[in-house]
Amino acid sequence: MSEDELEGRYKAVMRCTHPDQFYASNDEEVIDMSCSNSACVTVAHDTLAHPDTRAYHLLKLKGWWTDPEDKEKGEEEQETVPTPPALLMMSMELREAIERAKPGTPGLVKLEDTLRQDVEDTGKRFNRALSEGDRTGAVQEAMRLRYLVRALDEVVEKKFSW
Repeated sequence: MSEDELEGRYKAVMRCTHPDQFYASNDEEVIDMSCSNSACVTVAHDTLAHPDTRAYHLLKLKGWWTDPEDKEKGEEEQETVPTPPALLMMSMELREAIERAKPGTPGLVKLEDTLRQDVEDTGKRFNRALSEGDRTGAVQEAMRLRYLVRALDEVVEKKFSW
């Protein structure tokens, strides 16, 4: 689903579930239910709108990922997929590059562009691994997405921090 489709569906559902639609009824139970439904729709949208959280959600739906907090709820833990050493190295190198980059410089803009492209490419590899039934590949690409999105968030924050 494209970002535009997601936004369109989100707005359509929110038009039906938003509490403002129900205040005239003066029925507190209906208003409370509408608030709850609206909050659930917002959480779902936020999960699907970000490539890293969407990837982990899809892994959970496939039964390929268990969050540590789910284990406390009694869910069985999945066999661990190790974090590739190259991913850890990439993460450290990204952190160093972000630290060195100065706000308002072409270097920071280039880093942001590179990260956006990496997020897009990694998302495609994740989708391919998921559709091919490659659990290890999908989990590793989701891990990579998480690192890349965090790095991109840091770059965007730094870009506006002068």
